[in-house]
Amino acid sequence: MSRFLLIVGPSGSGKTSVCDMMKPYGKSQIASYTTRKPRYAGEDSHTFIDNYEEWKLDNPDDTIVGFTFFDGNYYWATSSQVESNDLYVIDMAGVEYFRKNYKGNKDVRIVYIKVSIIERFKRMIKRGDSKWSVIKRIIGDLYRFRRAKQKADFIVRNDNIWRCRDQILDYMAI
Repeated sequence: MSRFLLIVGPSGSGKTSVCDMMKPYGKSQIASYTTRKPRYAGEDSHTFIDNYEEWKLDNPDDTIVGFTFFDGNYYWATSSQVESNDLYVIDMAGVEYFRKNYKGNKDVRIVYIKVSIIERFKRMIKRGDSKWSVIKRIIGDLYRFRRAKQKADFIVRNDNIWRCRDQILDYMAI
């Protein structure tokens, strides 16, 4: 049975960056669907859709196994995406939805990536987020991720992205 990781962590913890660094090792990340607009030209960590309701009508046979509504936008993933990938960046509300709706055969584990608030602030500013939006996200994440460490199967610190990647790859191999 292959291991499938739900990658969780507060904004700016490096979830997508770590997953991108796993591609050369044959690990693929779900490009979840979202109604959010891309942060930059060429962003490929999501499949950007204008309207969630239209997508559902156009794809009635595709089972949604991961779903959340965050910051005014929908995010979701399908069972077919899970079966053809290894990693899924998701929030804790999405994890709960996933646990209730995924009926496949993969060994699903939750990996929590932790980083200091100061480092997260710097990363989000560097990627172009406004100071006000960063502060709002950090405050909101205190609530959204309050129980994440207790629910995680594996916790990794991302103060060195290469070490973080290696620890997650080692965990996947167990």
